[in-house]
Amino acid sequence: MEEEQRWPSSLVLVRHGETSLNLIKERLKKKPTKDLIIKTPCRDMDLPLTKKGIKQAKSAGRLLKKYPKFDVIITSPYTRTKQTADEIIKELGYKPKIYFEERTREKDFGVFDRYTKEGKKRYWPEEYDREKWEGKYYYRPPGGENYPDVALRIHSFLGTIIRKYSKKRILVVTHSIIILLFRKLLEHLSEKELLDIHDNEDLKNCSISSFIFDKEKNKNKLILKEWNRVK
Repeated sequence: MEEEQRWPSSLVLVRHGETSLNLIKERLKKKPTKDLIIKTPCRDMDLPLTKKGIKQAKSAGRLLKKYPKFDVIITSPYTRTKQTADEIIKELGYKPKIYFEERTREKDFGVFDRYTKEGKKRYWPEEYDREKWEGKYYYRPPGGENYPDVALRIHSFLGTIIRKYSKKRILVVTHSIIILLFRKLLEHLSEKELLDIHDNEDLKNCSISSFIFDKEKNKNKLILKEWNRVK
């Protein structure tokens, strides 16, 4: 007897558009600073899109208009993801139901939030050393999350979409680490495999990554169709 399809027909993941913090972090990669804290005008969850970020979201919406119609859009509750979803919807030409989902929010960086490398060394020397020892994947800053912590909430979310959205087409607007962990869970990636992707291929703002249900090749599984698409 053929097993009934439990998964959505497609799961499309979009990273939010550019914010001022993205610009600051890019500058820090090219030219480290002696500043101890990254100054932002508001909380991380309240950061809006830049003008470029809005254009990126509109561009993603025009691409997504060519996809089969989405039944639902699920977005992280952060301002930048909500704005990205709003701009995408304007371009789609139709308005799917939209829900906000806490389990798809950004990774919590705890006491390290907004601290530069120099700031970590100055104010949290023991934690800075512990992070280097344990590594990016397993290290959990005080008050924050490590990658397995985030994976647990994404695993829970996947359980929800299996129960609620079987055979539906879903668009999720979220954050880069969250998209990486969707891939880890759906492809059963190891720590090394995940970090290789993380370190060698930055997920672009408003990039599109999608999984489709392929009954012929992988019974009751979603398989990767595209990754980090912006054109």
